[in-house]
Amino acid sequence: MTISKTYLAVPYSEHKDAKKAGAQWDGTKKLWYAETPKLTPELQRWEPSRSNQSANLVADFGAFLKSNGVDLDRDPVVDGQWRRVSINGEKKPNASYRAFDDGGIPNGQLHIYKGDQTIAWRGNAPNLTPEQKEAVQAQAEHNRLVKTQELAQKRETAAKKAYGIWKNA
Repeated sequence: MTISKTYLAVPYSEHKDAKKAGAQWDGTKKLWYAETPKLTPELQRWEPSRSNQSANLVADFGAFLKSNGVDLDRDPVVDGQWRRVSINGEKKPNASYRAFDDGGIPNGQLHIYKGDQTIAWRGNAPNLTPEQKEAVQAQAEHNRLVKTQELAQKRETAAKKAYGIWKNA
C-alpha cells in the first residue's frame, strides 16, 4: 500500500510559491499536500521533518523512566510504540513504556506489570512559531496517514491468512 498524500509545512507567506510548485490545499485538514509520496525538488523545501523530537524531550522522558526504576541502556524511543523494559535490575522485562511527540504536549506512559500499575508522564509544550506549528501539523497528519495505511495492510494480510485457513480446514 502506498501513501497517496504527503502533507507539507508551508508558511502562509509562501503559499503562492507552493501552489506554483504543484502543492494542493486540503480544506478539511487546513494543510498543503503533494499528491505523491516522492516530492519534486521544488516541493522538497516544505517537507516536514522530525526535528520536533528534541533532545530535551527524550532526556526528560528518560529521566522520568529512570526515576521510576527503569533500567535504560540507551535513550528511550519516542514513537508511540510500546517498548518492553526491566525495572530494578531484574533480568526479564517486567514493564513497558511508550511516548508520543506529535507536536502538541509530549506525553507517555510507563506500565509496570507487578501490581498492574500505569504511570502517566506529561512533558512541557514547546513555544512554536506559526511556521513551526504548520510543520508539526503536517508531520502529525502524515504520521496518521502512514499508520492508517499500515493498519489497513495488516488487516488485509490477516484476513487473507484467515480465509486460507478457513478454506483449507
